Amino acid sequence: MILSDELKNKINKAEVISFDIFDTLLLRPYLKPTDLFRHMEESYHAHGFANARIEAEKTTRKLHREKEEVSLDEIYEQISKPFQNFKEKELEWEGQVSQANPEIKQIFEYARSLGKRLIIISDMYLSRQFLAKLLSKGGGKRLPKTLCLF
Repeated sequence: MILSDELKNKINKAEVISFDIFDTLLLRPYLKPTDLFRHMEESYHAHGFANARIEAEKTTRKLHREKEEVSLDEIYEQISKPFQNFKEKELEWEGQVSQANPEIKQIFEYARSLGKRLIIISDMYLSRQFLAKLLSKGGGKRLPKTLCLF
């Protein structure tokens, strides 16, 4: 993708540019986020994992309505016993399947080259540390190593 002059002008004029993490900066090869759980279920021959994981998240959100977002730890506290050890596997899978969106990466890099203040946001239940690690993996189709999440 070649950045249009119109987009460059908008970036040039902006003081701050924000990006959402999932489905903007990073893409996953699924139609729905929950398809990750179905993929894990198939790969590990863990019948019922996907539905258990989806239900655990729903239950956690009901239990913690006062919170803006729940954590992955809280979700796994509610999951069925046979799947309580899948949290690390889920994180591993998120790391493996998430790839930088090449079009947005180009916009990000252009803004960064101009020294623009970049803000990266997410409403995801993954921890700040995990998101920072996910974003900072260098090389290939990932975002630059120098990226920090605040």
